[in-house]
Amino acid sequence: MLIYIPLQKSSSRFIQKIDVLEQRERAQISEEQLLTVQTLVDSLEKQIARNTEKFYPADHLLDLGREIEDIVETYDIRLVSITPNYPSLAIFKDSQSTVVELPLSVELQGRFMQFAEFLDNLQSLPFTFNVNEVTLEVRKESTKSIAIILKGVIVLDRERKELGHEVNT
Repeated sequence: MLIYIPLQKSSSRFIQKIDVLEQRERAQISEEQLLTVQTLVDSLEKQIARNTEKFYPADHLLDLGREIEDIVETYDIRLVSITPNYPSLAIFKDSQSTVVELPLSVELQGRFMQFAEFLDNLQSLPFTFNVNEVTLEVRKESTKSIAIILKGVIVLDRERKELGHEVNT
């Protein structure tokens, strides 16, 4: 008890000093600076909300291939395969997390110009697909088309039930 009382007094004096320092700092910030910071925070909150709207609903994961196939067909590109990273799926299945990044490898086949157009419009996909690696291969069986392998991640959301999107291509 004898040790506790002096510590409590020191702690209380320390908290008072912190309060005084905080008040001094607040006095040095202008209203204009506060408004600028508030505008930046609001902008970031809106951007975060927009990005989370593009998380892919985990319940619809089996539809992802058909959805990608429909999108690439508008560019006259053919979907060859989609390979998810199964260990990531297993971790997501067993975890309590509501959101996870799922690595994917997407193989496409088409002409270079159509692929370039698709890549230019990647941000307009109804879900977030962050591409980390692009591989282009010329196959002997067709000189008119190339194989394109995109490696990246999509964000799965366990709580999201619908994408709620219009496909804009």
